[in-house]
Amino acid sequence: MRLNSLKFLLCSLFVLVVSGCQLTPKTGQQARVDDLSLKSVTRQNEQINAAIHLLETGDTGTATIMIDQVLSHNPDHPTAKMLKQQLTQPAAKIFKTNRTTQYKVKQGDTLGKIAQDWLGNSLYFVSIAKLNNIRRPNALQPGKTITIPVTEKSNLVTKERRRSAANINLIRQYREDKRFYKGLDKSNTLFVIDSDIEKLFHEQQLILDALAERSVSLSDRGAMLKRVTEFSENSRNGQQRALYQRFINAQNRLLFLDEAVLLFEDESYSEAATRLINAKKIDAKVDKETQVFRIEKQLLNKLHEQAVVLYRNHALKDALDRWGLILQLDPENQLAQKYSERTNKLLKKLNQY
Repeated sequence: MRLNSLKFLLCSLFVLVVSGCQLTPKTGQQARVDDLSLKSVTRQNEQINAAIHLLETGDTGTATIMIDQVLSHNPDHPTAKMLKQQLTQPAAKIFKTNRTTQYKVKQGDTLGKIAQDWLGNSLYFVSIAKLNNIRRPNALQPGKTITIPVTEKSNLVTKERRRSAANINLIRQYREDKRFYKGLDKSNTLFVIDSDIEKLFHEQQLILDALAERSVSLSDRGAMLKRVTEFSENSRNGQQRALYQRFINAQNRLLFLDEAVLLFEDESYSEAATRLINAKKIDAKVDKETQVFRIEKQLLNKLHEQAVVLYRNHALKDALDRWGLILQLDPENQLAQKYSERTNKLLKKLNQY
């Protein structure tokens, strides 16, 4: 009787051992579906927890089989799907970013803790391990430098947002304190994230408008333009330089026009014409302005009168200069075309002797 009991006991133990061995397949084996054991969500979660432990120790093959088993029963299991995605896809695709940063592992760090801090979920340790070819995530050594994807949930991005907002507020404060040049200087160098760049440009434009408003005299405007040009040349941002250049062009246009009016009134017609030509190079429609249109017509007549006098006094080159200015202001001016052609022919004949 005792012999039969002993045989029964040994047979039972053998069955239990064989059954237990089938629960965790060896690496490389085909995933086995056990309908009875994995229909329960609780059992699925237990198996996923076991798979996570295996991933931490570096047994990726067995962990993958166990994850596939759970997904075969429950394709929507969130943790299983997340782990499977990390095992099969590159980090850039998962986190939708090519931006990365370097992090030096500190004492007490784990890959899970780093993943939680930088990526918002400790299970992203799988992606970090894969990105850095770390075979055993649970054996992370302090002092090692690893690459981490930078996402919107990263601490780095949060810090950057705060820093950028503080810098925008600083520029605003400089403007409100009327420290305009200090604001422009800082705006060229302060850190600002891409999503805040328009706010920075808005503050810069307000500063530039304030500078233009307070630059009343020609000398003030000239000095102001010199400073702004320096800031433009020192800017490292193409959009920022374009903003500066639009302002510089607009202010130069006004400066040239104001100078042209004053020079015309002083009867310095050549200099007035030069300023008007410079204004037209910036804005071809400038001659449609009432004041400019009136001055230009008078200026053309005065230049022609001077050219005729110079021509009669045999100052042919000076006469040509005047007609040249007329043609730059009014390329269709027939009188200037006619006299220029005649004067050039005369100069050519004189040069032959």
